[in-house]
Amino acid sequence: MLRNLHLTKHVKQRGFIFPYICFIAIMLLLCVLTSVTLYENSKQMSNNQLEQIKLETLRQMTSGKLFDEIRHQKIKLPFKDIAYEFPNGSATVQYQTHGSEILQVRIETVTTKGYTKYWNKQIEMNDK
Repeated sequence: MLRNLHLTKHVKQRGFIFPYICFIAIMLLLCVLTSVTLYENSKQMSNNQLEQIKLETLRQMTSGKLFDEIRHQKIKLPFKDIAYEFPNGSATVQYQTHGSEILQVRIETVTTKGYTKYWNKQIEMNDK
């Protein structure tokens, strides 16, 4: 028993591999965490861009429908509020001012996920 203990005392172990392995493991862990965070941020940015596109589409559809209704005299000026429902959201139009050729309105668009944007829009009334 003493002989085995005596042999282990004289063996020189410096342990130079462990710090390198720990450093490499930490670097790999940091790379993986950074990649996951970048992926989550990219996914959120893509969702936000899609919602912005939906909001812009809602505004264009609302402007077109409002202009067509005024042109075909389905609604009369001045009006208070008009609400429109579309497949990807809803819009509310509030009348602001009316000149002989320009109608200025405020459009509130809301997507199905709850994103909201307000627009001030001028609609030309003359036919070209």
